[in-house]
Amino acid sequence: MQHDTVSQLALQVIKLLPDQSEGTKFAYQILKNWNGKIDHDSPTAALYEVWWTHLCVAIHAAIIPSELHDLLPAPLSPSVQLALLQSPEKHSGNNAQSVRDEILSRCLQKAVSELASHLGALPASWKWGALHTITLGHVLGNLTSIQNAFPDIGGENYGSGGDQYTVMARWYNPYHTSQNPYATTGGASFLMVCDVGSWDNSLFLNFPGQSANPMTGNYSDFFEPWLKGDMQPLYFSWSNIKKHTVRHYFFRP
Repeated sequence: MQHDTVSQLALQVIKLLPDQSEGTKFAYQILKNWNGKIDHDSPTAALYEVWWTHLCVAIHAAIIPSELHDLLPAPLSPSVQLALLQSPEKHSGNNAQSVRDEILSRCLQKAVSELASHLGALPASWKWGALHTITLGHVLGNLTSIQNAFPDIGGENYGSGGDQYTVMARWYNPYHTSQNPYATTGGASFLMVCDVGSWDNSLFLNFPGQSANPMTGNYSDFFEPWLKGDMQPLYFSWSNIKKHTVRHYFFRP
């Protein structure tokens, strides 16, 4: 359950998408047939996330007067945006549905163009993880000595599924950087499932590893399992702890 990538928000927004012309007909079809899973290898997840990002900007521009943009910056709350899209007549006056449909279609065209520019013209080459990459750097990594001692973990070749609205919350901030607006900027770093009837069946993940010392093999050993959602055993019984121990540390006063 902790690695559930289904976005109920995505499924609700897609229901509102009107029929498309030839240029975006294929995008309409793959969105309408999608299961809503924001998986790292999903072309449709990539399409949806880029479309949603453009929608956030467009809805904000349409609803919030320009002189209030500094006071109320984008994006609006997702629940507010969904309500605006589902009931446009309450907020947009005459021809409200036509205005909404135009925004949905215009942003979809922008999303298709952006993906074609960055990931190629063929939708099969689009992958959410190619955009939703993750790089974990030291907070003082701008200092050469720190960067050398604590090298970055991950990088452009490591992509994640999920977003800020899935149970597997791995969010991004498109206003955070222009270099890659879809890069992962946060997520659940510690996960645990305990079996109180048989404690040795418990599972956990501790991102990115079990040691803060980059000189050990445990500095980033949980990074790839975390990306994949591959929960690791968490032993409680002394017999299992002794069986699986690979190193001892002794601290003396």
